[in-house]
Amino acid sequence: MYVSITGHDAIGVINRDKRTLVEVWSVAKTGGQNTPLTLDERDHRLFTVIRKPGKFLALDTNTGRVIFSVPTVSHADDLTFRPADQEDLRRRGRRARRFSAN
Repeated sequence: MYVSITGHDAIGVINRDKRTLVEVWSVAKTGGQNTPLTLDERDHRLFTVIRKPGKFLALDTNTGRVIFSVPTVSHADDLTFRPADQEDLRRRGRRARRFSAN
């Protein structure tokens, strides 16, 4: 399980069985205030949007490293990954836009 730790510009990895935080991945080098998360379990990617500056990020769930980032709007309320729909990413929020993860 993954959680957005917005106040620390990080993503937490939670062990659901033990109910403990087992790892913290910083996104501070790419910006700050990460909010929504969505998971591509098959390809081991975690997606998030950071607010300052507005960026869409993909992280490798095996390492926590940022795979890619692209500029986007500075605020997103939600992020959805739909593998059945050609792996499109749909972000909802102010001025919503679509991105392809490929």
